[in-house]
Amino acid sequence: MKTILAYDKQADMGYVTLQRKRFPRIVSTEDLNEEAPVMVDVNNKDAIHGFELTGNDAQKLERWLHKQKVLFKKEDVYCLRVTDDEIQSKESMLGVEFLFAGKDYTNFAGINIIDRNKYSSSFLDRFTIGAVR
Repeated sequence: MKTILAYDKQADMGYVTLQRKRFPRIVSTEDLNEEAPVMVDVNNKDAIHGFELTGNDAQKLERWLHKQKVLFKKEDVYCLRVTDDEIQSKESMLGVEFLFAGKDYTNFAGINIIDRNKYSSSFLDRFTIGAVR
């Protein structure tokens, strides 16, 4: 895997992968919440395998596709930011904090992976700026 980001221009959909592709199977796909335009794939280890974005939120991923290293670490938290806009709302699910620049869970801004037990450091380090393999 060269990047954790994917974007299909024709479908106007993006996907962010947080687990190895061969990691246990996806057992459910859930809305992050009723307002946020994010669909989350949950695997059989009760962790997020990845999540889907649509429209303008998905288009934000396109400019990062050519980069392998799209995460950064702040203390023990892996972070992804697709905009520099100020965070106005947050929603947590299964150890991942989803960040939005809109107060009503609009304008996806990024994530913080806060539960280090559910998500493999060795996998995430491959996509982290300044991480040692």
